[in-house]
Amino acid sequence: MRLRALAQRSLAGLVTALVGALLGCGDDERFLSLKDLCPERALDICEARASGCCPGVQVDPAACETEERVRCQAEVEAFVAESGLSYDAARAARQRAAVRDALDACDPVPTLAQFFEHGAPLGTPCERDVQCGSGHCEALARTCAEPVVVPLCAPLAPTL
Repeated sequence: MRLRALAQRSLAGLVTALVGALLGCGDDERFLSLKDLCPERALDICEARASGCCPGVQVDPAACETEERVRCQAEVEAFVAESGLSYDAARAARQRAAVRDALDACDPVPTLAQFFEHGAPLGTPCERDVQCGSGHCEALARTCAEPVVVPLCAPLAPTL
């Protein structure tokens, strides 16, 4: 009987996650739909830049969000097109919380690869960055390698 109740709860959780992923989840912080990933990521990155993480740099919020959305969307399209990878809205919400913590500490921008499951582990042969769980395929060795660290303020020019 206990096993049956556990199976029913697991099935209910799976159905909830699936419905949340398909419908976009509204304001439910337990899920981050794929359609909301880039707008939310852009907002988080730009808020961190504007909050003092990038001293001496003037951040135009609208321009920053537009640039980050375009960059994110291009990456997401590559991950979605890659065979074998999957996006899980509940996992993505947990990853987003970790990304927010990193950005609050002015740490480098974490890779989008962490939002997708089933990427190849480090050391695995690869041809493209999106094949790797780290989001980085080392060009010369053609193996999945540690992620490339992108400083939060790297793409910004200093204020004149």
